[in-house]
Amino acid sequence: MSDDNNKYNIKIFLPLEPQPELDNSNDSKRKFHYYNAIQQKIDSNDILIDHINNLINDEQRKYNKNNIDNIYLYILQPNDNSIDSDTFQTIQTLKNRIKELEEEKKELYDKLIEIKQKFDVFLKIQNKIEEKPYINLLATSEAHEEGVCSMNIFPSGKLISSSKDKSIKIYGNNFEIIQNIPNAHDNDINYIEIINENNFVTCSNDKYIKLWNKKENKFEIIQNIMGDDEIKKVIHCPNGDLISCSNNGPIIIWNKNNGEYKKVKELWQNIKVWDLLLLEKKGMLISGGENGIIFWNYNLNNLDYDNIYCIHFINDFYCVWNNSMCKLDDERIIINGNEKGLLRVISVRMRLEEDIEIPNIEIIKEIENPFLCYGIKLIENKGKFLVGGKKLEGKNKFNIRIFNSDNYEYIETFENVHEDNILGFVDLNDNRFVSFSDDRKIKIWELYIKNKELN
Repeated sequence: MSDDNNKYNIKIFLPLEPQPELDNSNDSKRKFHYYNAIQQKIDSNDILIDHINNLINDEQRKYNKNNIDNIYLYILQPNDNSIDSDTFQTIQTLKNRIKELEEEKKELYDKLIEIKQKFDVFLKIQNKIEEKPYINLLATSEAHEEGVCSMNIFPSGKLISSSKDKSIKIYGNNFEIIQNIPNAHDNDINYIEIINENNFVTCSNDKYIKLWNKKENKFEIIQNIMGDDEIKKVIHCPNGDLISCSNNGPIIIWNKNNGEYKKVKELWQNIKVWDLLLLEKKGMLISGGENGIIFWNYNLNNLDYDNIYCIHFINDFYCVWNNSMCKLDDERIIINGNEKGLLRVISVRMRLEEDIEIPNIEIIKEIENPFLCYGIKLIENKGKFLVGGKKLEGKNKFNIRIFNSDNYEYIETFENVHEDNILGFVDLNDNRFVSFSDDRKIKIWELYIKNKELN
């Protein structure tokens, strides 16, 4: 039966197959045990449940009545004069009884199958409600003059956004702008990475990475880092490293030395790389580009810049933006979306080989998603993840789709929540989330769960 039965505390255990147990005596005895033909626990006063309960109890009594818990079948060594007539008759009687028990067990098993089918029907009738997510718009901001490329959240809960209009906005607790930084870069500001409450880093199509520090409640630039091309994303590692990816392929690792960041390593994917994801617990870095996603070894506990290499490659999977990968289940699962309307669920496990942990990476599920996927975000306290993008075919629709994070099943679509590409989300950790879009708008939503009557 399905796991849904646990909602009603229903359990059915089918009869066990007879398991031979050999003892160590000289007679080489074989004993057949029959255990727990039926166990049931039903917490309902429904007539159908009571009927099934009675059926189960009838079978329980019948089976217990006929059960022989201590039948020993002697397996004797062939010896012409070793079996007397009484012993022979006893063995034959036991054999016949075992055969009868086998037939009774089959009859009982058939009855249990019938009961199980009745339970399935009952559950379909009784399961009148299911959980359905709803979203409610709480606030909208059009603070930027062009599309919003990135958003993030400080530890204090304050939001920060960047835009194609080259500006950065920082918001207070009531979603009011508390600092406006115009011309923060000379081109689209693609990503904002938070380091701590007083520091963040940005990257841009102007080929620069910029570090920002709060001084007298205002953020100022403390370092400009020249990259090699349009920089699509930069992430900050717990060891202090910065890692960036760009339009022409190299993934660059920047190490802080004497207060300034300098390039220490280039990793080549030889194509546009849009997204980066650090799996700190797994000691891995994931890069996503036009030709697929690459898993690199990047163990912060034993980091050797000269020994970083590709450990797994998944091709034919085009990442289209810097929020198109998301980690779930304590870094055991990666959700990756692409431009072809497909979500891939990737399992990231470790296995032991000769006392050495070896990565075991495989695609365990593919989900049809008729939207170009720009942003994926886990809403942890709801057990859901969001997918934002644009409908692939027909009239442009800019939708949010919601999936369960435990079984990756699609739940609901909310259509036309923006007027252009939805590029990402921020989880506010209190039943609210933020969406941002090329339509210039930032929206705060409440996500709540209601019971929905089934047809």
